Amino acid sequence: PFLAGFVRLIFHDCVGVRCDGCINTNYAPNGGLAPYLKVLEQTYGDRQHRLYEQMSQADFWALAGLVAAQMGAANGGGVLTTTFRYTRPTTP
Repeated sequence: PFLAGFVRLIFHDCVGVRCDGCINTNYAPNGGLAPYLKVLEQTYGDRQHRLYEQMSQADFWALAGLVAAQMGAANGGGVLTTTFRYTRPTTP
């Protein structure tokens, strides 16, 4: 279930103008995304890995969604090939 949740999270993050690493959890269509946000926030903010020094939160979310989609495709016997591009700004 986590793969689908991360794909859904990045979809909701990217709907509209851009993927910006910001989700309004009080907005009804975003309901149920909080557990996925918690995992990403804990991982991104982990001082041991220091991902926050390597990429923006928006890029990290996009990467999580991409990896989840690739894993989901592989679980179904398919292949999802794409190029990851970074430098998305995070909306404060």
